Amino acid sequence: MLKLILRMLGEILVGIFVGGVVLAISIPMLMRTGLITTGDLAGVLFIAVTLVLSVAGMLFRPGSAINRRG
Repeated sequence: MLKLILRMLGEILVGIFVGGVVLAISIPMLMRTGLITTGDLAGVLFIAVTLVLSVAGMLFRPGSAINRRG
């Protein structure tokens, strides 16, 4: 059980890393084009959705720790 938890934590960290890379590339482009501004609700939602989707994508991908266990 501990091995499963550690694998899931590793996948969550990788998901956050992938989401951070996507945000590091997309946020400056979106701010430059004026689609989001500092403190805007659209920016907050974009960041939250990107991080949630990247973590969920890592956790529920084929071959992940959850899919091997279940």
